[in-house]
Amino acid sequence: MADRWTQGTFLLVDPEPVGWQACGRFSDLEEGKGVAVQIAGHPIALFLYDGNVEAIDARCPHAAGPLDRGWLDGGRVVCPLHRWKFEIRTGQCLTAPDKPVRHYRTRVDETGTIWVESGDLAK
Repeated sequence: MADRWTQGTFLLVDPEPVGWQACGRFSDLEEGKGVAVQIAGHPIALFLYDGNVEAIDARCPHAAGPLDRGWLDGGRVVCPLHRWKFEIRTGQCLTAPDKPVRHYRTRVDETGTIWVESGDLAK
Protein backbone atom coordinates (compact mmCIF):
# COMPACT_ATOMS: atom_id res chain seq x y z
CA MET A 1 0.00 0.00 0.00
CA ALA A 2 1.39 3.40 -0.92
CA ASP A 3 2.13 5.94 1.79
CA ARG A 4 -0.50 8.66 1.39
CA TRP A 5 0.75 10.93 4.18
CA THR A 6 1.90 14.37 3.13
CA GLN A 7 2.49 17.52 5.17
CA GLY A 8 -0.60 19.68 5.11
CA THR A 9 -2.69 17.18 3.11
CA PHE A 10 -5.75 15.62 4.69
CA LEU A 11 -5.14 11.97 3.86
CA LEU A 12 -4.67 9.09 6.29
CA VAL A 13 -4.28 5.44 5.34
CA ASP A 14 -3.96 3.85 8.80
CA PRO A 15 -6.35 5.21 11.47
CA GLU A 16 -3.65 4.79 14.17
CA PRO A 17 -0.27 4.97 12.49
CA VAL A 18 2.55 3.33 14.44
CA GLY A 19 4.87 5.89 16.01
CA TRP A 20 2.35 8.74 15.78
CA GLN A 21 0.07 10.11 18.50
CA ALA A 22 -3.17 12.02 18.03
CA CYS A 23 -2.98 15.20 20.08
CA GLY A 24 -5.58 17.74 19.03
CA ARG A 25 -7.78 19.23 16.37
CA PHE A 26 -6.64 21.49 13.55
CA SER A 27 -9.71 23.69 14.17
CA ASP A 28 -8.42 24.44 17.70
CA LEU A 29 -5.29 26.20 16.40
CA GLU A 30 -4.99 29.89 15.58
CA GLU A 31 -2.25 31.22 13.34
CA GLY A 32 0.74 32.23 15.47
CA LYS A 33 -0.64 31.08 18.84
CA GLY A 34 0.62 28.12 20.85
CA VAL A 35 -1.36 25.23 22.32
CA ALA A 36 0.01 22.85 24.95
CA VAL A 37 -0.51 19.08 24.54
CA GLN A 38 0.95 16.00 26.21
CA ILE A 39 2.37 12.91 24.54
CA ALA A 40 3.32 10.10 26.92
CA GLY A 41 3.58 12.71 29.68
CA HIS A 42 5.90 14.90 27.63
CA PRO A 43 4.78 18.53 27.08
CA ILE A 44 4.63 19.60 23.42
CA ALA A 45 3.77 23.04 22.03
CA LEU A 46 1.73 23.14 18.81
CA PHE A 47 1.69 26.21 16.59
CA LEU A 48 -0.06 27.01 13.34
CA TYR A 49 2.51 28.86 11.26
CA ASP A 50 2.09 29.76 7.61
CA GLY A 51 -0.78 27.27 7.37
CA ASN A 52 1.26 24.32 8.74
CA VAL A 53 1.13 22.65 12.14
CA GLU A 54 4.52 22.83 13.88
CA ALA A 55 5.40 20.99 17.11
CA ILE A 56 8.31 21.58 19.49
CA ASP A 57 9.14 20.77 23.11
CA ALA A 58 6.98 22.99 25.29
CA ARG A 59 9.66 23.83 27.84
CA CYS A 60 12.49 26.30 27.24
CA PRO A 61 15.84 24.73 28.18
CA HIS A 62 16.92 27.96 29.90
CA ALA A 63 14.39 28.17 32.75
CA ALA A 64 11.60 25.76 31.73
CA GLY A 65 9.48 28.63 30.40
CA PRO A 66 6.21 27.56 28.73
CA LEU A 67 6.91 27.93 25.00
CA ASP A 68 3.23 27.31 24.20
CA ARG A 69 2.58 30.67 25.91
CA GLY A 70 5.23 32.37 23.84
CA TRP A 71 4.59 34.17 20.58
CA LEU A 72 5.81 33.87 17.01
CA ASP A 73 8.09 36.53 15.61
CA GLY A 74 8.95 35.84 11.97
CA GLY A 75 9.02 32.06 12.30
CA ARG A 76 10.62 32.12 15.73
CA VAL A 77 8.97 31.18 19.01
CA VAL A 78 9.85 33.67 21.73
CA CYS A 79 9.89 32.31 25.30
CA PRO A 80 7.70 34.48 27.53
CA LEU A 81 10.10 34.34 30.50
CA HIS A 82 13.44 35.59 29.18
CA ARG A 83 12.84 36.06 25.44
CA TRP A 84 14.95 33.15 24.19
CA LYS A 85 14.14 32.51 20.51
CA PHE A 86 13.66 29.17 18.74
CA GLU A 87 13.16 28.45 15.04
CA ILE A 88 9.64 27.00 14.80
CA ARG A 89 10.51 24.61 11.93
CA THR A 90 13.71 23.17 13.44
CA GLY A 91 13.82 23.87 17.19
CA GLN A 92 17.21 25.56 16.82
CA CYS A 93 17.84 28.15 19.55
CA LEU A 94 19.00 31.52 18.25
CA THR A 95 19.81 32.84 21.72
CA ALA A 96 22.02 29.91 22.78
CA PRO A 97 22.77 27.68 19.76
CA ASP A 98 23.85 24.79 22.00
CA LYS A 99 20.38 24.66 23.64
CA PRO A 100 17.87 23.62 20.94
CA VAL A 101 14.43 22.17 21.64
CA ARG A 102 13.19 19.09 19.84
CA HIS A 103 11.05 19.60 16.73
CA TYR A 104 8.46 16.94 15.84
CA ARG A 105 6.95 16.03 12.49
CA THR A 106 3.20 16.59 12.27
CA ARG A 107 0.31 15.38 10.11
CA VAL A 108 -3.35 16.32 9.84
CA ASP A 109 -5.84 13.68 8.72
CA GLU A 110 -9.10 14.10 6.80
CA THR A 111 -11.06 14.56 10.05
CA GLY A 112 -8.83 17.43 11.19
CA THR A 113 -7.02 15.39 13.83
CA ILE A 114 -3.43 16.48 14.42
CA TRP A 115 -0.86 13.68 14.67
CA VAL A 116 2.65 14.14 16.06
CA GLU A 117 5.45 11.67 15.33
CA SER A 118 6.15 10.46 18.82
CA GLY A 119 9.08 8.14 18.17
CA ASP A 120 10.67 7.24 21.49
CA LEU A 121 8.25 9.42 23.54
CA ALA A 122 5.46 6.82 23.40
CA LYS A 123 7.64 3.98 24.72
